[in-house]
Amino acid sequence: LLNYFIQMFSDEELSASAENCVISIAQDLLTLLIENKGCARIVIPLFQTLELLLSNDVFEVFANTNTEWPSKLSETVWREIDGSQNVPKILASINVFTGLLCFEPIRPTLFKYLVSLLGHQFPKVRQTCGEEFYRIMTSRGIVSSDDPNDPIAKLLVRTTWADTTA
Repeated sequence: LLNYFIQMFSDEELSASAENCVISIAQDLLTLLIENKGCARIVIPLFQTLELLLSNDVFEVFANTNTEWPSKLSETVWREIDGSQNVPKILASINVFTGLLCFEPIRPTLFKYLVSLLGHQFPKVRQTCGEEFYRIMTSRGIVSSDDPNDPIAKLLVRTTWADTTA
């Protein structure tokens, strides 16, 4: 699937048909996620597929539009993991949330979700969320890893997220 998108995006300009294809696939993935709520054997691979496509900027066509797909996706992912005890599913969702941070309008909601996961009951979830949150925040230039006084970077780096008392 990724190779298909890479080949499709090899042209300098994204054609209208290619853009429509991306939008259609994005909608189909969201529909699959909604229809298979609670089914971990389908949801986890869907999360992994979404993370792969988001990390390779496949869905950048939504960046300059008023579509609600990114916000619907983030809400659907949150509803899927809210109250879940399935650690692999929660870990996969973290990468979807961090991948969606490229969409500025939904960043406050994503920050809320990620901060909630930083306080999760499972240490592995807290640790993975802290690491991914820091990685994406520094790679997108939201926080500076070079600035020792940046309070967000300081908190994310110095906190022992895997500690059972966190």
